[in-house]
Amino acid sequence: PPIQVLTQMINSFEAAKEDTLLVGINMVAPEHHPMALRDYRLHMRMFQYCAKTWPNVLVSLHAGELSEGLVSPENLHFHIQEAVDIAGAKRIGHGTALAFEQDVLSLIERMKDKKTIVEINYLSNRFILGSTHENHPLYLYHKAKIPIVICTDDAGVLRTDHNGEFIQIALDFPSLTYTDFKEFAFNSIYHSFIKGVEVRTRLLQKLQRDFTYFEHH
Repeated sequence: PPIQVLTQMINSFEAAKEDTLLVGINMVAPEHHPMALRDYRLHMRMFQYCAKTWPNVLVSLHAGELSEGLVSPENLHFHIQEAVDIAGAKRIGHGTALAFEQDVLSLIERMKDKKTIVEINYLSNRFILGSTHENHPLYLYHKAKIPIVICTDDAGVLRTDHNGEFIQIALDFPSLTYTDFKEFAFNSIYHSFIKGVEVRTRLLQKLQRDFTYFEHH
């Protein structure tokens, strides 16, 4: 019931405000579940209220983890847009249905302006949604200069890890360069929800040293 969802959401935002070990808020459930589809717009407005009430709590939402045939056409056109524009999500998980969004070019520009991060879970998209390199929007996000981070999803079920994700993307998207993959790795730290600039700076410096070593060996 919506009141139960809102209660849990308020508790979560309040907990994240008080406890530094909680770095952000997300929702966990299949995006194509009948209840998720029924209440999606309402859930985004709940997040909008909570984000205004607790402005320092960061939000990451799965949005657009959908495909043709998985849901009816009318449910493909607004999930990413509402997560970005209404809920104010700083990070978007999957975003696979980008091409089906209404006024997609305008949405891309807003995501660039808002510096929205996109989490690419490529092996999960292949397995669950049947996505391939031919219809996955990774290239579209990358060419639009929307920051990408490479993530795992259902790692235990899919028997994958970060290495597997990077390798499969390199195989399926051959035009991506070593520099592109460096950028994806840097994004995962620079745009993370890790609290503290010093921590992110140290991690980035270590990553730079690691990349420099590999480039020379």
